Amino acid sequence: MSVVVLRATEKDIEEIVNLHYDGIRTGFIRSLGKEFLFELYKAILNRKSGLLLVAKDQKSSNPIGFVAATTNSSRFYRDFLLSHSALKSGFIIIRRFFLFRTSTPNQVSSSKKNKQHKILSKLFKIYESLKYPINKKLDGLTKAELLSIVVDKGFQGSAVSTNLMGELKSAFNRKQIKSFRVVVSSTNERANAYYRKMGGALVCEIEVHKGHVSFVYRIYTHS
Repeated sequence: MSVVVLRATEKDIEEIVNLHYDGIRTGFIRSLGKEFLFELYKAILNRKSGLLLVAKDQKSSNPIGFVAATTNSSRFYRDFLLSHSALKSGFIIIRRFFLFRTSTPNQVSSSKKNKQHKILSKLFKIYESLKYPINKKLDGLTKAELLSIVVDKGFQGSAVSTNLMGELKSAFNRKQIKSFRVVVSSTNERANAYYRKMGGALVCEIEVHKGHVSFVYRIYTHS
């Protein structure tokens, strides 16, 4: 199998969203739905601080994996919040969690309360996700960050993720960035093992979402 890693284009975003949705099944961001993911990855693609690379099978030209990152996570989230994508994402979330169809007044009342609770919970988690880059534990650490990396199940174990990581390191190197960080749930054993294998050094623990510990790894861009 021959694989090439390229800069993603807008034509790739739909398949990147599908890869994320199928490959990261436990993440909070996934729960916001494919429309939100589409706006998020479009923002990563179009922002100067974003990096979006896609691995393709040269025979079929189909995306089989991707890696998303930013040169400055604080700046990226700030720019995202001030963008049209954020406004559109807000409407997507409201529509996803507030619209409902029921047949009786009691069902309407119960459903409305449940929807309100869900959206408030989601909005608070979004707030937590957006503010974690300014956590004092991250002071002095690189602001460059790997946001997500996914390989299609059918191609896992075939060095696609290694190729993606290698190209990401090269992209950061070209920008004179010597290291980047990645935040991983402490309970995600597979992901933690992967980042350690990729040279990640554990630098601290933080709580992105209250009560849930995440590990922060630093990975150098040079060998």
